[in-house]
Amino acid sequence: MRKPKIKGKPIKLSSPFDAASSKTERTCVAKIAEWINRIIDDKTLPLGKAEVETKGGDDKYPDIVLFESPHSTDLLLVAEFKRPFFDPYDEAELKEPARKKATKRKAKYFVTSNFQTLIGPFNEF
Repeated sequence: MRKPKIKGKPIKLSSPFDAASSKTERTCVAKIAEWINRIIDDKTLPLGKAEVETKGGDDKYPDIVLFESPHSTDLLLVAEFKRPFFDPYDEAELKEPARKKATKRKAKYFVTSNFQTLIGPFNEF
């Protein structure tokens, strides 16, 4: 049995026989990337697209990367998300992994979130 990241929070395990669908972390991350891209298009911002889970040379998959401009391969932002029961200020589980992924990809900024609180942008490299 998994231990919760925040003490006192129960862990909800779904039944493998349950036919009902539910949203996952990836589903929510994809929805946020979709919103980012819609805002970029609606406001005609000079930014590239937000993409979900792009593999890097470190064999890690940032949840969202945002490119600096429409035709750039340079990253402006790396975003890391954890499920809501994670502490959004957790250095080891959220901030440090996001910082490492951003540093490896030479992104100017990174943010972290547990889908309830957005922390950042940071540029502490």
